[in-house]
Amino acid sequence: MPPHAVADLKLSAAYAVFLGSYLVFALGKFPGMKIDRPGAGVIGAVLMVAFRIVQPGDAPRHIDFSTIVLLVSMMLIVAYLHLAGLW
Repeated sequence: MPPHAVADLKLSAAYAVFLGSYLVFALGKFPGMKIDRPGAGVIGAVLMVAFRIVQPGDAPRHIDFSTIVLLVSMMLIVAYLHLAGLW
């Protein structure tokens, strides 16, 4: 298989994984299955590595830890507000 064909296949796979994940993010869950947003994120990340779009050694560099800290902090605040009886 010519190198440009492999690159085209990888690009097509990357678009398919991204669009599939984004569809689940928009809908809230995968139609007909019990896959929700976090599950779609994990599955999308695994597929990106499985299709060699992202090399396994480079995968940790693609994680934005400041965003993860922000999200965890927001979840803790919401949990405490829920325990306090705000809603």
